[in-house]
Amino acid sequence: MNLENMTKIYARGDSRIQLKVIPGHFVTSQSHITHYLDLTTMKSRTAEAQNIAHELAANYEVSTPVDTIICMDGLEVIGAYLSEELTKAGIFSLNAHQTIYVITPESSNSGQIIFRDNFQPMIKGKNVLILNGSITTGSTLSKAIESILYYGGTIRGIAAIFSRVDSVASLPVYSIFNTKDIPDYHSYSSTNVQCVRGSKKSMPLSAATDIQLCKSSKYFIKEIVTRIDDFVWGPVMLILLVGTGIFLTVRTRFLTWSNLGYALKSTLSKEARTKSRGQGDVSPFSALTTALAATIGTGNIVGAATAMVSGGPGALV
Repeated sequence: MNLENMTKIYARGDSRIQLKVIPGHFVTSQSHITHYLDLTTMKSRTAEAQNIAHELAANYEVSTPVDTIICMDGLEVIGAYLSEELTKAGIFSLNAHQTIYVITPESSNSGQIIFRDNFQPMIKGKNVLILNGSITTGSTLSKAIESILYYGGTIRGIAAIFSRVDSVASLPVYSIFNTKDIPDYHSYSSTNVQCVRGSKKSMPLSAATDIQLCKSSKYFIKEIVTRIDDFVWGPVMLILLVGTGIFLTVRTRFLTWSNLGYALKSTLSKEARTKSRGQGDVSPFSALTTALAATIGTGNIVGAATAMVSGGPGALV
């Protein structure tokens, strides 16, 4: 990363808090951004972490209960100091030991935010404060909110070092820095922005995060697959399926409809199940059920029938 263009922005409430900003063109999994925010020293230096925690704690009143702090973006050090600052300020905690939990969630292979079994009691029935490094689109934060609500937590506040948005899911976001501090900061959806074909100087590479240049092959492959998927399963495929059905129906002179009565009588009537059904070892009804089993699945047929016999027609609902 080219550090020559790096600038420092000082917090309005505390000049000891410095945000390092590098302009350029960067790509995250959710959006394109015009500035890279270096939070490395804020996460690791205890003095900076303590100053940030003190500044964030001032946004919460004594009447706001906080039992657990969820640390996103690797902010465990700041989270520990924030719990200490909130306790000093007299923030009420419902925990039996009168202290605040500080935990970090995990991400599953599908991108969902989860909490392990040993952390779940620290979420269920607790008043939760979410601590973020930077909030650009709010996509990751929304996943965290959904996860906390799923595990039975109550969200009491959202704190961040930098936030481009004022609220997420109707919850206010309190941040030390915002777009007023970085007027040229912009964020664009990854699905609506074309890659910039400029020189490498305008697209610096970040080795500290998972940010990638938008010219990466992975990005293009994902875009190609997405567009193919949208085309195949879009209106075009629906028109082809319906159109093909109508075309074949007309070409066969509505054979499927004109012979429907005969087909039902030949397979579902009483004669079709008796010995007088005609030649062959398999009855028309047996042939129908075998074809349905091959198409739908034997388990679905037997399972539905068993459910209806055991619980009545309401079992299908």
